[in-house]
Amino acid sequence: MAAPFDRKKQGIGFFYGLVAGAVFSLTAWGMDAVKLAGAHVTFPFMKFLPAFFICALAGAAVGWLSIRVGHWLASIILWLLFAFLAVWLVLWLPVSGSALLLRWLTPDLSHWIQYPDVEAISQFRVVGLLVVGLPCLLYGIVENNLVDQTLSASAAGGWIAILLVASLLMGAAGFAADELLNRSFREPAQALNEMLNFAAENQGKEVEKTLARRMRLSTAQPLGDLVAKPRKMTLIAYDTSLGQMDYLVDFLGTWARCKVIYSQPTQCDLMEELTRKYYISDGKDRFVWTNLTFPLYP
Repeated sequence: MAAPFDRKKQGIGFFYGLVAGAVFSLTAWGMDAVKLAGAHVTFPFMKFLPAFFICALAGAAVGWLSIRVGHWLASIILWLLFAFLAVWLVLWLPVSGSALLLRWLTPDLSHWIQYPDVEAISQFRVVGLLVVGLPCLLYGIVENNLVDQTLSASAAGGWIAILLVASLLMGAAGFAADELLNRSFREPAQALNEMLNFAAENQGKEVEKTLARRMRLSTAQPLGDLVAKPRKMTLIAYDTSLGQMDYLVDFLGTWARCKVIYSQPTQCDLMEELTRKYYISDGKDRFVWTNLTFPLYP
């Protein structure tokens, strides 16, 4: 009789950890991915998908193992280890992780991608361990009680309690983690996208000078009619203090490089080299993607 009871309890622990990892991923990277998609950034879910997979599996393993060991101290240690993993992902994915994934997903642009180490990363790590570690510590402390309540609950109250506690503690940890680095990478892309949208909406119109300066409208001037075309933006470089971000913007085959300094678009230049290298005209005022294995312009 004891074995089925233990398996059921461990199964609840597995669910407890799985929910924790999923909630943390959704708040730390999921909302960021949605906002990046809205800003027309290429591969907006590039960080979220591996993070969700890793955190959900790690959380499930920690939740299951905590119940299997059955000691409150072990539970605390295991959840603190989960916090270390989460913070490492939060700081690794936007920098080294994104560079690796982008070079793999866009090999023909890999030589443009320059992602240096972020300045004062140790400070981000300390803050991350505090804002993520404390909720994880509390989550580990209450695990055994919540699992026992779920076992003894006659209705769905125990399961609902797990979801609520995970949403509160791990959701707070995820939102705090998002503020560490993701926001610094996301806001410049949103600012550039907002400027390009404004330029497209006001193309050919007279814009009041103060508003034009505030929206950095002159930055879009070299792009001309391109601003009205669909686009995809790729972050290719930044400085170590995250003050300057450089983007390659693909306007259906015509490329530009745009610079954003402290979330203020400052410069956009057409990249004729990229446009000629990767696209050729088919004689019908259209551009056709070339076979990059055998480039036309060696």
